[in-house]
Amino acid sequence: IGVNSTLGYEVLARNKNRVVLFDSRGKYCGIPFDTFGFPLEIGSAGPFWTNEVTENEFKRLMSGLIDSSDEQWIEFTDPIVKKLVFFDNNNSLLREVIK
Repeated sequence: IGVNSTLGYEVLARNKNRVVLFDSRGKYCGIPFDTFGFPLEIGSAGPFWTNEVTENEFKRLMSGLIDSSDEQWIEFTDPIVKKLVFFDNNNSLLREVIK
């Protein structure tokens, strides 16, 4: 469970654990475009994220986190994660650039 952050995105990219993200900085700190998934145009809430920090949203996300099977979790995270982040094992792409 975390806020919209690079650490949360890294966990998503590695697909090692389940993570849900709450994004409050955009709304509560007045940072424009600071919402989950930016620059993708996705909804303000989904199966593992929300841009609204409320008790109902917390309960909804925790229910999905706890009640979904591993297969269901991958099914609803993969379409977003594959468009949003990429896990480059051993930083092979970076190594090519800095040679």
